[in-house]
Amino acid sequence: MDTAYWAERIRELGFTSNEAKIYVALLGEESLTAAGIVRKSGVPRPKVYEAARSLIEQGFAEEVVGSVKAFSAVAPELAFDNYKRVVENRVIKSGQTLEALAEAVTQTAPLPADAWNVRLLHGVVNVRKTVMRLEESSKEIIRLMRPPFFRGARPTRMAVRYRDDIEFYGLVDRRALSDPNKGSDVRAMGLEDSRFRLVDDLPFKGVIFDRKTFVMPLHDTTDGPTLVIPESPMLTKLSEWAVRAWQNSPALTLDTSRARTNREEK
Repeated sequence: MDTAYWAERIRELGFTSNEAKIYVALLGEESLTAAGIVRKSGVPRPKVYEAARSLIEQGFAEEVVGSVKAFSAVAPELAFDNYKRVVENRVIKSGQTLEALAEAVTQTAPLPADAWNVRLLHGVVNVRKTVMRLEESSKEIIRLMRPPFFRGARPTRMAVRYRDDIEFYGLVDRRALSDPNKGSDVRAMGLEDSRFRLVDDLPFKGVIFDRKTFVMPLHDTTDGPTLVIPESPMLTKLSEWAVRAWQNSPALTLDTSRARTNREEK
């Protein structure tokens, strides 16, 4: 079996590279310990348990009970059914969150879920192409940022990549400042671009383009499944809420400047 080929095909389903390599390594084996996974997949040992837990949660692997912790693969035909249920549950949960937010903002009945006509994208390439196409044609962009951040993402790049003629609103969850991995990048982003504002308890992350399309990731990795929600009265209300929140919130630059001043005084 061409393991590199099949690992890439599995990755395109929305898994990380490490998850895909480990799943392919487990196939054909009764079970593998972490050491065995490292030898067969090439995944660094510190990353093995995290990726294996993710595979278990998504129905692609199982933990083998014994004196030494080991893992086994779920057969591909069964794994697909498990993964389909996981993704469907994410879509349902996301829909419920959006409905609740729409009801809180508008105090009216939410838009029925079957009227949304949402799309579900898999793979970083498909998501990136969709986002780039929307960025090129949009005149207004609303970005909602909250932890946990995509593994490997650098928030500082998000602040400077938009055209000057784009009306941009950046909302950053205050908890991002204390994120152990990306907090420093978020603070640097605030110093570079004053269009980012701090808010409390953002319910989700994503980007709204021209108040007509909402791109919302359902996973904490760059290649996870992503929802694309088209224009609707609910999305219009959500956009209006975000802009109002932006107008009534302090600039991220002010907060980071205060934090730096406090450190210097100490």
